[in-house]
Amino acid sequence: QNMPRFWSSSRLDAITDSGMVQSRVERDARPRLDPWAHAIVSSRSNYLNDYSFALTPVLDMLNHDATIKTRAKIDEGQNLLMSTDAVLNSNEEVFISYGDLSNLDTLCDYGFVSSTNPVNTETLPLRTLLLPGQTLQVTIQADGSIDGDTLLTLRKILANAKELEEIEEKTKDKGSNADALAFSRPVSDRNELEVQALVSAFVYEEVDTARNGAKELSLRNRDGNGDDLVMRYLSARADTLQNGLNRIKKNFPDAF
Repeated sequence: QNMPRFWSSSRLDAITDSGMVQSRVERDARPRLDPWAHAIVSSRSNYLNDYSFALTPVLDMLNHDATIKTRAKIDEGQNLLMSTDAVLNSNEEVFISYGDLSNLDTLCDYGFVSSTNPVNTETLPLRTLLLPGQTLQVTIQADGSIDGDTLLTLRKILANAKELEEIEEKTKDKGSNADALAFSRPVSDRNELEVQALVSAFVYEEVDTARNGAKELSLRNRDGNGDDLVMRYLSARADTLQNGLNRIKKNFPDAF
């Protein structure tokens, strides 16, 4: 029951993450399948090259640790072999990595989150009059970096006439991908500062929203009416987004 797909609408509404969990629940819904059976299979199955998905006894009992690198293969005798780069001591729990999963992934697919997920990513919506009727999804990596697709799009729409003219001249007769390649790198100091300032404004608001949501749930926890899982999810979301703000402040102090 830790998976959001089984939560009440009121519990989902309490997640102040701009609808990321709600959208994921709707995306993953399979109305024609039994919800419990689907959850069991999807959360416990594993994927091996050339063998598609499988339910593997014992393997499905191992917990996830994103810092551990694990490998799996099936040998000639049809035995599943697992290897890891971790040092294992006697009587110590064995972990495997389920993959490079964000906290949104682990929450929705397995029912847990990690406050120290080194590969976490957080997504937030960015709406601007420069993109009428559109919502740009901005993804912040665990180290605070912004995904390349977002930067490319914003550099293009924030470029002034002179910058667009210069890029058009540079990319003339260089193929259909030349334009995208040009905007995959900073266009100018002015342009990059505007891009970072725009992103930081939305990230700042999302950090505040996530922190306030986590704080409210923390206060409820003291009275026994909180939601520890959602609180940890929102706290980790705020931390990752804050990494994004810190990175922008360090590299573009004039953006604030």
